[in-house]
Amino acid sequence: MSARAVTFALAHAQASSPRMDRAHMIAACAYLAMVPFYTAGEGIAFAALLTISIIRLGDTWPMIRAVSRQPMIIGLLMWFGWCVLALAWSSDVAQGIDELRASRAIIVPFMLMPVMNRIGMLLCAIVIGTLLQHVVQAIDLLGLFGQIAYLNRTGGLLHTSIAGAWFATVLFMCMSTTFNGRGRWRWLAVVMAGIAMGGLLATGSRGVWISILVALPLGFGMRLARRNLPWRTTFSGALVAVIAATTLFFAARPFVSDRYDAAVEEYRAARADGVYWTSVGLRVGFWEWTLDAWREAPVIGHGTGSFADTVATVPAYIEVRDAVADNPKRLDYIERDHPHATLLHILSNQGVIGVVLFAMVLLMAIRHALLDRRDHPAHDAMLAGLLAWIVGSLFDAYHLSGSVMSLLVILMTMVLPCRPIREDGATMRVPEDEPA
Repeated sequence: MSARAVTFALAHAQASSPRMDRAHMIAACAYLAMVPFYTAGEGIAFAALLTISIIRLGDTWPMIRAVSRQPMIIGLLMWFGWCVLALAWSSDVAQGIDELRASRAIIVPFMLMPVMNRIGMLLCAIVIGTLLQHVVQAIDLLGLFGQIAYLNRTGGLLHTSIAGAWFATVLFMCMSTTFNGRGRWRWLAVVMAGIAMGGLLATGSRGVWISILVALPLGFGMRLARRNLPWRTTFSGALVAVIAATTLFFAARPFVSDRYDAAVEEYRAARADGVYWTSVGLRVGFWEWTLDAWREAPVIGHGTGSFADTVATVPAYIEVRDAVADNPKRLDYIERDHPHATLLHILSNQGVIGVVLFAMVLLMAIRHALLDRRDHPAHDAMLAGLLAWIVGSLFDAYHLSGSVMSLLVILMTMVLPCRPIREDGATMRVPEDEPA
């Protein structure tokens, strides 16, 4: 079903029940504004959006059917189905069920598609939600209400790496809007980009910083390479980017260099002295131990939820655990349910089959983002956002966080080829070589 056919079906659904359509839009915006927090409010908004989506099935069924026929969505459902099946040989079914709760986001495309013709409003809701996180960050850093940020790092109400993933995506959205938008939207995007960058630095999340360094030039470069832009536009945009990057580098250099030096020291300590109870040392150890455990069940894995039990049988891990047995703090630090890496966790629990299915979904998402329509100001941000998610997931188990897993699925929804044609107002410049 093409985008135009979906748009026609959507117009019919809106005309048949305008009140329910407005309620659906309000629920969708509330969910997208709350999902960066992933608190009780998000759960309520999710339930409200799901309820309205079910009530409107009679009107929105053509759109639901169109989404269900998309190869990327089929692949996502197949991966989730394999994870569910892997519970059959899991050593800890309760833990496996708890891990699968984060994947409830796989139904988000079906709930958002009936309102995707107003993608601009949905993007604004995401930006508002992350802006509220920045407010919480400021409260932490200023020590208001007696709460002081740990080591001057804060992610608001979320873990720093999880909050950083959202801030990175919003940064890309604002950068794209700055380039493609017009009027007040462009200047609002400039301000919000500065706020998002400050929030990213406040998280102190090195994995997120690395993901931005990779995704920003690669994602925007691949998108812009497909456009026939005048050389003056390209040159001016590159010049502004270089000036902004240089200014930011010198402004944030003391904080960033401290985090970098600490990472290098922790890596050397892990390699030379077996110090695995640090942020980097933990990852170095668990990545190796996970691969050792995976070799025992390479194809189907050890079962969803079995990671902790599986790694506990690895001789190298047992040696480290016994060495710190008399230190409860260090022992608690190295007892984990995941290896701080999405693909390694999937590899251990669901084997090569699980990794292949998940990788196929990510590759299809990248392709759709590269070819996505240029019908809203943030269109160039989707590819960079997906690439940042993928790179960031190499350093944290993103798929086990309901908030960050939702971010991935939301980005995937926004680049679906069957996404309806946008109708919520013209807020972007249309290049001269494209029809309006």
